[in-house]
Amino acid sequence: MIRVMIVEDEPASARFLTQLLETRCRGVQVAALAEDGQAAIKTLKNTMVDIVITDIQMSPMDGLRLAGWIKENMPDIDTLIVSGHNDFEYAKGAISSGVAEYLLKPIRPSEFSSVMEKLIVKVRQRKREKCEEWLIRGLNPGSNEQSPFPCQCGATLGAVRLGGVSGGTRMPARKFEYPSDCPESLAAVYAREGYEVCFALPVQDSVDIEGLVSVIARDAAYFTAFYNTIPYGGSSGCLPDMLDK
Repeated sequence: MIRVMIVEDEPASARFLTQLLETRCRGVQVAALAEDGQAAIKTLKNTMVDIVITDIQMSPMDGLRLAGWIKENMPDIDTLIVSGHNDFEYAKGAISSGVAEYLLKPIRPSEFSSVMEKLIVKVRQRKREKCEEWLIRGLNPGSNEQSPFPCQCGATLGAVRLGGVSGGTRMPARKFEYPSDCPESLAAVYAREGYEVCFALPVQDSVDIEGLVSVIARDAAYFTAFYNTIPYGGSSGCLPDMLDK
C-alpha cells in the first residue's frame, strides 16, 4: 500500500485531492493530512509516508520550504506540488527543492491520475529494491543482518527450492525476474547459485502465499517451499538457518 500525505490549508481542496486518490489511484491510502509545512514535518517524523502532495502558498511554512526539508531529511519521500501559479520562478524553485512533479490548479483528474501513476511506479520500484538489498544482506555468509524489514509492518519470509540442493555459496547468482502475475510488493532474490528463491512480502498484503509459491516455481520440474512470518523489527539474518533446516 502506497501511503500519501496531503498538505493543504483549504479544506475543500484537501477533500478534492482525497477523493481523487480514493477513486483514481489503486493501492493508495491517505495516511495523513496537514494544514501547512510545519504541521506536515511534525507528522512526518512519526508517520510512514511515501508521497507528499502539497500546495505552495501556506503559512507559516509554504510548500517549497516543506519540499526542501523533505529532500534534505527524508529523500525517499516523493513530493508533488499543486499550485495556482503558472510562473517560471515557482517551477524553478520547485525543481531546486527536489519536487518530483508539479501540477497547476485547477487540477484535471486525468492529468492527476497520470502523474500519480508515475510516482506510484517509482515508489514501488524503490521499495522492492530496498527489500531485495535487505534479503541479500541476510544471505551473506556469516551475516547477522539486524536492520528491520524496510516497511513499517511484519513480513512473510520464505524460500522456494527449485528442484535440487546446492552446496555452494548462498550469495544470489542473478537478479530474479518477476512473473507478471506476482504481487507488486513482492521482493525476491536467487540464492545458492540459483537453486533457491528467497522472498519477502509485507504482511499487510493479503496474498495467497501457497499460490504465490506456485507462481515463483512455475518453471521448476518440482519444488519444495517454506515460509514464516516475522514481526516488524525482525531480521533477515534468520534466512541461512531457515534454509539449512
